[in-house]
Amino acid sequence: MGEKKSDDSDSYAKFLKNRKPVDARVEAAEMDEGGGMAAVTWSSGEDIALLNALKAFPKDVAMRWDKVAAAVPGKSKAACVKRVSDLKKGFRSSKAGGGAN
Repeated sequence: MGEKKSDDSDSYAKFLKNRKPVDARVEAAEMDEGGGMAAVTWSSGEDIALLNALKAFPKDVAMRWDKVAAAVPGKSKAACVKRVSDLKKGFRSSKAGGGAN
């Protein structure tokens, strides 16, 4: 069982040669998620819809992010997750920087 086959390196080369090209939809989604070419802007209405969806679907709800994305028109699951992450970062940095007023 621990023996290495002599053609292991060839099997990887075969895999690379025979793999299918990436679907254009996957590439577009990765660009959106990675902050590539597509700059995603959020209106205040979309932010409110996102926050209301987060309240409606707590962390323990099955498929939470799918439901949140369905409640925010025109936004994907990945876009909603990224926006919440960005909002949390902004909130934390504003609390850290705004010490005593």
